This record gives sequence, C-alpha cells and structure tokens, in this order.
Amino acid sequence: MNISIIIPVKNEENCIGDLLDSLSEQSVKPDEIIMVDGGSVDNTVRIINHYKANGMPIHLIQLSEALPGKGRNIGIEAARNDIIAMTDGGMIVDRRWLECLVAPFERDSAIEVVYGVCDCYAKTLFEKCFVIVYVAANKKSTSPHTYFPTLQSFALKKYIWEKAGRMPEHLRATEDLIFLNAIEKLRVKSNIAYDAIAHWRPRSSLRETFILAKKYAECDALSSFHILRHIRKWFIYLSGLCFFCMGFIYPGWFAVLLLGFTANTLLVCSKNWDNFINLLRSSPIRVFITISLVITALDIGGMIGFARGVFKKFTIFFTALEDKA
Repeated sequence: MNISIIIPVKNEENCIGDLLDSLSEQSVKPDEIIMVDGGSVDNTVRIINHYKANGMPIHLIQLSEALPGKGRNIGIEAARNDIIAMTDGGMIVDRRWLECLVAPFERDSAIEVVYGVCDCYAKTLFEKCFVIVYVAANKKSTSPHTYFPTLQSFALKKYIWEKAGRMPEHLRATEDLIFLNAIEKLRVKSNIAYDAIAHWRPRSSLRETFILAKKYAECDALSSFHILRHIRKWFIYLSGLCFFCMGFIYPGWFAVLLLGFTANTLLVCSKNWDNFINLLRSSPIRVFITISLVITALDIGGMIGFARGVFKKFTIFFTALEDKA
C-alpha cells in the first residue's frame, strides 16, 4: 500500500530532527513524506534538506507564509497516493505508528478514515501538571493511551479531504477540529487504531500555556466554535469576581470562593484522576498549586483570546458593511 505523509512545519528546528528520526525507523515505510514549510526563519529547512539528502523520501514545499490548514491542503493536493497520513512537526511517532495507522484500510477496503492516538512525553513537574489539566483521559477503551480526534495522528482516503471541504486556511488554530467535525458530519466509515501512537511535548511554562489558550480561543471566536463554552467561562469568572468583592462586606464569601475554586480544580483533574493522585503523592502542595496556576493561565488566556476574537469578528463584519455601503 502506497502512503503519503503530510506534515506542515514552521520554525521547528528544536524538534523536527526527532520526528524525522522516528519516521525513518518506521516498520512500514511511506512512499513519500510531503513537508510544507510555512515560512521558517530558523534552521528547519536546512535540517529537512539534510535528511532528504540522506535518502528519506521527502518532498519539501516552501511557502513564504502559510498557516497549518493551508500547509496541509497544499500537501494533500500534491500527494501522489490515495492514502494520506498526517502528523505535526513537534511530534515523535512510535516505530509501528504508520503500520498500525494504515492497517484498518488493508483489513477493510470500506474504511475511509482512521484515527490514531496521542500520548505525551512530559518530563518536568509543570509539564506533567499541564497534561493532567489539558488532556482528557479516554474512558471508552482499556488502552493506556489518550484518544481524542486530532490530525497529529490521523489517516484518510484523499477523496474524503475533498468531500469534507478541505481545511480552513485563515485560522492559526482549531482548523483541525473544524475539519474533523466536517468529516464526522459525512458519516464516513472510520476506525480507531489504538496502537498508532504519536507523542507530543506539552507546554513547559505558564507563559506558553497562556499563549496557547489565547491563540485557540481567538480562533474559536473567529470560527464560531465552542461559543457557549467560552461564554460560560466568562460567566463563572465574573461571578467569582462578584463573590470576591462581596467578601469585603461579608467575609464568608471568601470561603465560598475558595471552596468553589478547590472544587473546580478537582473537577478538572477528575478526567485524569489516577495520574493526578499519583503525582499528588510526590509533592501535594506544589502539585496542587501548579495545577491551579495552569488552570488559571488556560482560563484567563482563553477569556482574553475569545474577547479578541469577538472584537476582530465584529470589526470584519462592520468593515464589510461599510464596503457595501
């Protein structure tokens, strides 16, 4: 079976070598690896060309500027094969990743989409806390790995990409979720390959966490995605601010606010409860504080990003009205 792997990249010099090393060791070799560079200003292109010169079947497409959606669209369009596998520049894939990802297509010719799984290689305490907060544990399988639909470990038949309307090219984030939702609406025949594992490195600081949340929330607003979730978050925090102010009049409200914050932290961690308890045993106070800070950074970053996105959307709307007038 001939397979094309599509990878959008930009400024990945610190991790692209690890990904290419893992792809070079695959038990099933891809026919081609199409890498679309969206305007790197570091050594990403030089590193890719080094692997290409050493025999890897890489087709490098260089663009002056491209967000991930555009990079994937151009890569898929250029692919010679019907089976398209996808991952990202910051990933490392298991040796049998591609073999397991395409196996369902070989077993059943009617399969049109295969979802792989993602795991993470968290090293520091902060990264482990980030994973507990950010990654939802899979409750539908006995697999120890986390499953959630993502293009970081994914394969499809090329015509499904066209049928789903391709990927949004104007968004810096969430374009993958929009595309996957479009595929789900097609009611395609799909399969989950729990042994097709791609590993990602979580955010390693509060600053990176804040920027991640702000970026995704802004794109959510621009694409009208997860709107109720963001409105609910704003409502919760504004309510918390009211309780805080009321605490100066009735100190008991401070206790209510603290209780609510603790309950919310435990609720967030409940989706990854076993890992949370194991990590908590190592340093209870430090872990709980770090997790609380991660939650706060994600929430505040998300609220600011959503507000920015709403403002931009209204600006675009009123600009269009003025142009028509």
